[in-house]
Amino acid sequence: PAPGAAPISRLAATREVLGQDLEAEAPAKAKGGRAPPPLAVEGDSLQTTWWQQALLGGVWATTAVIAAGVVRSVTSPADAAVLLAALAYSVVFADLFSGFFHWVVDNYGGLETPIFGTVIAAFQGHHDMPQTITFRGFANNVYKICYAALPGVIATALAQYFLGLSPVVVIFLATYFNGQILAQEFHKYSHMSTVPPLVERLQKWGVMLSKKEHAKHHASPYQDRYSILNGITNPFLDGTGLWRRLEKFVYDRTGQEPNTWKLNDELRERTLRGEFRPPARLSEA
Repeated sequence: PAPGAAPISRLAATREVLGQDLEAEAPAKAKGGRAPPPLAVEGDSLQTTWWQQALLGGVWATTAVIAAGVVRSVTSPADAAVLLAALAYSVVFADLFSGFFHWVVDNYGGLETPIFGTVIAAFQGHHDMPQTITFRGFANNVYKICYAALPGVIATALAQYFLGLSPVVVIFLATYFNGQILAQEFHKYSHMSTVPPLVERLQKWGVMLSKKEHAKHHASPYQDRYSILNGITNPFLDGTGLWRRLEKFVYDRTGQEPNTWKLNDELRERTLRGEFRPPARLSEA
């Protein structure tokens, strides 16, 4: 937008693409005493289906088969230590990848984007309707990720049992695929006003994404704190100015501006000048 112009609302942009009013009357039935929210994507539903549960169950069942094979491979404490180290590295990588994916879908594309259009619209609409995710059951919340995770764990299991893939690589891959699923569910809990005591402790210990950490992302122009498994990689990714460097790289080669720039002229100008590291959190322009 031109300097001084009102920033483009992601919800308004989604309304325009869909050709409908997303603030139309929501379903009358409430969940837990709360009125169901409007949805950002036409045809979306908060209802958990058997197919969504089957996808999630398929990932877990395959992961159990993988885990059984990994456990049988352990013959010494040294083996166990190496596998635990691989698991820990995979958790960090899973958090990092959740951040990269989140940055992409938050900033580029829209409902009309092939294959990922509904995912992009849901992520971008989430900034206008952040509480919608809290109405979703586990399978309903993560099933779209299972479309990628299920083939991933199946391929890992086949390589493990028929090609002799190293247990270290196997546990890394299995943890990564499951980490993407858990990232979306942990994301949901970071938006809930009340969470189970165990979840609250895990958030406090940094095992799960905390409310405090994720709340920083939801300040316009949504330019940082993209990682959503536990947020452990956010300080590094944000502090190095990686997102601004990537945005400049994409802009120089394609002319595409990220949504963060459209919401904040100062951020855009700083990035174009090559000032990638954040001086402080930016307010909405």
